[in-house]
Amino acid sequence: MSSSCGVEGALCAPVCGNGHHLVLCTFPTSSILPAGHRYEVQTLGRANTKVSPRYTWGDECDGWRLLDLAHLSVIEERMPPGTSEVRHMHQNAHQMFYVLEGVLSMDVEGVYHQLAAADAFHIPPGAQHLVRNDSGAPVRFLVISSPSSTGDRLVVSDPG
Repeated sequence: MSSSCGVEGALCAPVCGNGHHLVLCTFPTSSILPAGHRYEVQTLGRANTKVSPRYTWGDECDGWRLLDLAHLSVIEERMPPGTSEVRHMHQNAHQMFYVLEGVLSMDVEGVYHQLAAADAFHIPPGAQHLVRNDSGAPVRFLVISSPSSTGDRLVVSDPG
């Protein structure tokens, strides 16, 4: 694996762990990024629900961190029938939900949406939202966040 990002003068070091291979780079003042800025580049790494870090949330819901960088995260989530998350918002993160299988119900700013397989929905920062599985079958979907939504989630009260 190369330990260079291709930017002249950048100081780069390979980092490996959890089946992911990253290169962390610090850029010089002459680069297009601010001096000393750290940037993570994923150069190699297979990600799926078998090898990626797994977590559980809500009632019996699962998530797998397929990509977990400060500026971008990709999570696959699975919700059994009848499950829901709490209403929340993100101050900084844009989120894109992409349904892989099943039907995902979303409440975004009080407006109800149903997404089927191959549907996507963008949630901008500050938009209150929650997802539910109102169907009789599991739903699988991707949540793509930029920057990462880790530590950026604020739970809000349900209206009414």
